[in-house]
Amino acid sequence: MFDVVSRTALAALAVVAMCSSSSTLSADQMAKLDAPLQGLVRGDGQLAHLLTEVQSADGKARYAVILRVNDAAAVRSSGLPIASSAGTIMTARLSVSEIRRAAGIAAIVAVETPERRVHQKNDG
Repeated sequence: MFDVVSRTALAALAVVAMCSSSSTLSADQMAKLDAPLQGLVRGDGQLAHLLTEVQSADGKARYAVILRVNDAAAVRSSGLPIASSAGTIMTARLSVSEIRRAAGIAAIVAVETPERRVHQKNDG
């Protein structure tokens, strides 16, 4: 009986370890993300108002990001849904899991939130 219980407990711990390791980033990977995206990945919504969120056709929340890269071809071949590319700058709309994956791609130097600008009509 004890052997079955201990095997079950070990299996449960292994599953928990696998799940938590896939959702965490190393310090170097986290440093690639700007503050609002770091908060999003951690589940901390303090800077969520700085993010541009859109719903994709599959219902998944995606966020507008700017990717600063040193090898655009490598990023294109990664399978991330790139919207546009000009030299070392790319834009994309990524899910949280794709943002984590982007942080782990060596060719991506930084993942940033586009600046939100408020345009005011000049009546003068």
